[in-house]
Amino acid sequence: MRDFWDPKPENYFISWTIRNEDFFVLRWGDPDFIRSHISTNHHDYVDGYFIGSEGYIPAVDYSYRNDLDKSWNYAFEKQWLFYHLWGRLLYNPDETNAALSFGFNQRYPDINGAKMLRAFTLASKVPEYLASFHKGTWDFTLYSEGFLAPWQNGFDDGESPFISLEELINHETLDQAYLSIPDYCEMKKSGIAIPDDVLTPLELAAQIQVNNHELDALVAEFRSKSTDQTLQSELDDLAIWSHLGYYFADKLEAGVAFQNYILSNNSDEKKNAIVKLEHCVSHWEKVIELTEKRYRPMPYVSMGHHEQKWPDFKEFHWKNFMPEVKRDLQFVQQ
Repeated sequence: MRDFWDPKPENYFISWTIRNEDFFVLRWGDPDFIRSHISTNHHDYVDGYFIGSEGYIPAVDYSYRNDLDKSWNYAFEKQWLFYHLWGRLLYNPDETNAALSFGFNQRYPDINGAKMLRAFTLASKVPEYLASFHKGTWDFTLYSEGFLAPWQNGFDDGESPFISLEELINHETLDQAYLSIPDYCEMKKSGIAIPDDVLTPLELAAQIQVNNHELDALVAEFRSKSTDQTLQSELDDLAIWSHLGYYFADKLEAGVAFQNYILSNNSDEKKNAIVKLEHCVSHWEKVIELTEKRYRPMPYVSMGHHEQKWPDFKEFHWKNFMPEVKRDLQFVQQ
């Protein structure tokens, strides 16, 4: 691609196409990520962005149950913050969080808009962390919202599109500043010093835990200050991201413990992995509790392309993957 701008083009510009294939259901909004993205990809030969998805059209909201009270008809209305942040920051990347949070103040006068934006920023880092750690190469290789990798580009256990413990362990990281589980465990076993400029799986898990504790406190504060049904729906989505984050953090710790067990045959490491995977089951149960009465099973384009490989997974809902969550635990126990 370098030939497109070396020498610099004189009669055309480059426009980036930013495809979101990581979440179609849950609300998202991280101004820090957007600012960083724009800063990293801004050059004098770039003339703009196309923002959206290839496998999803945010028209009629078909995921939310129609028998529930809701103040929107279309998915883009529900995901207003996604478009609000991208639009405002593409127009002015220096727009402050105070200005961006005014949208919350307009919708929900009883809450602090700046705090709400902070809560969304914390929640929205969960899919960013997963996508940085679990390397995807094209649209269908990662669906962070569902913890799915329908088209694996590494080790594939062949069981389902869900990212199993084995697949999480035996997979490259996308961000080179992230250390994979096997590399981390091997370095620790060999006594190799870990560079300061890399993030280990355990450090990533700890960061997610810290973020989510702050997020949980903010969600609890907002719930106590307003009974607005749309706000409660937004808070439910934030709570789901939180539990997905806890799930990911505990699974990272389980992966490290299990890999240490493989390298050392230390039964204590295996016991630790089992405890962490039991926590994973509890977090996924909470995700189902928060989604089952609000969201319907829905088509997911990537699994539609895999009907022969995954005949039992034609629709997406978090409850459909509880057997896969438990299978990780059974795998380590056996």
